[in-house]
Amino acid sequence: MTSFPSGLVTLLFTDIEGSTRTWEAHPELMKSVLARHDEIMRGEIEAARGYVFKTVGDAFCATFQSAPAALAAAVSIQRSLAAEDWPEPISSIRVRMSLHSGECEERGGDYFGPAVNRAARLEATAHGGQLVISGVTAELVRHQLPPDLSLRDMGEHRLKDLGRPERVFQVCGEGLGRDFPPLRSLDNAAMQHNLPEQTSSFVGREREVAEVAALLGEARLVTLAGPGGVGKTRLALQAAAERLDGTGDGVWFVDLAPVTDATLVPAAVAKVLWVREQGSQSLTETIVESIRDKRLLVVMDNCEQVIYAAAVLAETLVRKCPGVNVLITSREPLGVAGERVYRVQPLSVPAADDLETVAASEAVGLFVERARHHKPGFTVDEANAATVGRLCRRLDGIPFAIELAAARLRSMSVADIDSHLDKRFRVLTGGSRTALPRQQTLQALIDWSYNLLSRMSPAEQEVLARLSIFAGGFDMVAAEAVVAGGDVDEFDVLGIIDALVDKSLVQPDESGATVRYRLLESTRDYAAARMAERDVDEQAALARAHRDHYLAVAEEAWAHLRGPGQLEWADRLDLELDNLRAALAECLRDPDPGPGLHLADLLSGFWFLRGYGVEGTEALRAQLARPEAAPPTILRGRALAATATLVQHYLYDHAAVRILADEALGIARAEGDTVLELRVFDLQVLTLYQQGDCRGCLDLADSALALARGVGDLYYEARLLNVRGGALYGLGEDGRASFEESAALYRRAGDRRGAASAMSNVGLFALEAGQLDEARALMGEALRVKREQGDRQGVANACNNAGYAAYLDGDDVAAYDLFDEGLAMSRRIGARPDLALAILGLAAVAARAGEAERAATLHGAFDELFFAQLDQSEEALEAMEAGVRHADLARLRTALGNARFDTATRAGRALPLDQVIAIARQPPAPPVP
Repeated sequence: MTSFPSGLVTLLFTDIEGSTRTWEAHPELMKSVLARHDEIMRGEIEAARGYVFKTVGDAFCATFQSAPAALAAAVSIQRSLAAEDWPEPISSIRVRMSLHSGECEERGGDYFGPAVNRAARLEATAHGGQLVISGVTAELVRHQLPPDLSLRDMGEHRLKDLGRPERVFQVCGEGLGRDFPPLRSLDNAAMQHNLPEQTSSFVGREREVAEVAALLGEARLVTLAGPGGVGKTRLALQAAAERLDGTGDGVWFVDLAPVTDATLVPAAVAKVLWVREQGSQSLTETIVESIRDKRLLVVMDNCEQVIYAAAVLAETLVRKCPGVNVLITSREPLGVAGERVYRVQPLSVPAADDLETVAASEAVGLFVERARHHKPGFTVDEANAATVGRLCRRLDGIPFAIELAAARLRSMSVADIDSHLDKRFRVLTGGSRTALPRQQTLQALIDWSYNLLSRMSPAEQEVLARLSIFAGGFDMVAAEAVVAGGDVDEFDVLGIIDALVDKSLVQPDESGATVRYRLLESTRDYAAARMAERDVDEQAALARAHRDHYLAVAEEAWAHLRGPGQLEWADRLDLELDNLRAALAECLRDPDPGPGLHLADLLSGFWFLRGYGVEGTEALRAQLARPEAAPPTILRGRALAATATLVQHYLYDHAAVRILADEALGIARAEGDTVLELRVFDLQVLTLYQQGDCRGCLDLADSALALARGVGDLYYEARLLNVRGGALYGLGEDGRASFEESAALYRRAGDRRGAASAMSNVGLFALEAGQLDEARALMGEALRVKREQGDRQGVANACNNAGYAAYLDGDDVAAYDLFDEGLAMSRRIGARPDLALAILGLAAVAARAGEAERAATLHGAFDELFFAQLDQSEEALEAMEAGVRHADLARLRTALGNARFDTATRAGRALPLDQVIAIARQPPAPPVP
């Protein structure tokens, strides 16, 4: 068969699973086996009028003009391979296959284009003996499907090209396997990662991906260095995706582009790795402790503006964490020991103007692929090949420049774009003579786009410069509030941003409920440079407008975070986290400390809910540490109380809480601020409870409650009643009425999360009364609500409560699942008390399953975590938890004897945390029949 012309084809990709191992074990035998495999493959493909355009080892790549013909060939191959009598000891040859249909470019008998890459990525998700097809191919064959075949919908899956999810179907029928492990897609739970979905396909760079992958195998710290717009981020993402194989602890992407404060680099990495600062350790030390024994890849993207901090952290991770690799993207190398630098070059450009040479260029391939987004059906032919080739050479193969040029095809022809470049796209004068030409060329292209704005609408140029103030994206409300002014009317901002979107200078994101916008990194840098040329007063006014807008957002969010809008507003503030950080940084530059103290206080509730307690504590302390903030104002008192709240819950430093609370209380009394005084009492009540002083807690709670009722503050009244009920429970008294009243007040305030917590505590008394069904129902409802609210720490805590209730009810299966979920969540967010209590629960489950030695080991680990590392006393345990622990320890000592029991508990105390977790999460042994 000869090749098919460019256009819509169906691609068949195959390879043999595990062939490398078989070759190593039986090299001579595999020669004849592979020859027979190739004979079957070619025979069936050609019988269905397909064309084999490439073979790599035992992998075949073929095209068909008909999707049903491609399916028939694939099915026949699988059946023939299954029926073949393979020589011993090779009992079978298991081939994985994929079919995908799409537009391809045919050049010299080979095929190119996104569809080819998509077919290869789809094939990589399958298992030996499995035939999978894409959604588009499924539609093409569905109505011509033979009666002995069916399509099994596997759902949508993200492939390793990081593009849009692909609907995948498995072909089922006689002679074809049906039951296989989960697809090896990015949605497979074993593929741990946070790699972002890309809106466009990855074009070219196969060699670079392989080289970066090889470097990561040789060195633990690799930096992709190159100018802005050259494609460092996309190359890093693709290399990271290729590294995912379902083993180890995954790949984690950290975007540092919005981070301008170098001190926040560890916080950005910690957020992605779900690490939270503990005790007196620095955040970097905590990160190291958390991942020291893991095998993972951390991708730190866009490091140039925080290069020193990124270098320090990256060097520390690879020096102290032997299983961790770090992949950096930056405009310059880090300059640390052990770093391997990979210089990212522009895409290849055509050396000549003939059609074949032009079409083979990576830069042209990218231009064509992106051009089709703006001008469907665009292709390179004899008429335009020379112009397209010249255009890509003038753009120096820089992906960002190529994408901007391709966007012009909405309103211009290729010849028009080329003529404009002839006039305007030339090397800049007055700049560094040592700068790379491609850097100057990129600057010239952005200059060209920027200058076009001034000819069409000076307001567009003005707005683009002002938009550089946003970090991490913005919505239209923010844009109208911040960039309007001067010659730009607020009502014109919408139309101007829409025009900038059309010109690809502003990128829309429509994945959420409302559209958000962002500037590409290079565009934002350029726009910021233009803004820096403006009058100093104009720059300061823009920064204040940005700060004041997000201060207003935080003020609006404050009340909602305690009411029915809690989830919605916490999600909104999460989206604006980078802008809020920038606003706090601007506050530090303001001679007036008031806005910074106020903003930090307003954000404290959000930081508490979403697990940013350490970052929030540092932000509050930075505002409080300013000399201008020293006077004892109400704003300082509120910020002190907010800091104490975060320290109380995240750092467990009772001494620091006492110092902060005492100063805040002095300010409250001096100023006559009853609400601030109430906040401090709430802190003190909870501190006494956490330290096990239930009598002192109860006395102070009653005094504080009188104050809360006097000012009509439902929120603090509900909080105090909830802690009061806990104190009564700790004293062996009936606190059910306090919990129920707390829940009722929370409901009046619209706080479902608080009400659920209070009613979960009612379940403690139901347990005491032997009302196990009621207790489990109350605690299960609390867990459901906290899941709905996205309250991650609340979920960890509620899982433990429900787990202990299930355990006491004799339902060890449910108890294990709940403790296991709680352990996973608390590990994810760094909530060590909840993690320790989940381990205690899993120890009890293991003990009742007859695994006494494992249970004793876990008890030892719990003692180390809870009592030694967290410095908690026996009194800090709830009666329910303490009762389970004491009964279990007695049984285990009896079952093992003193010597074995002591040996096991000592071993548990000495184990690293990751090993403890692995032991704890082992499912209990099934009961002996």
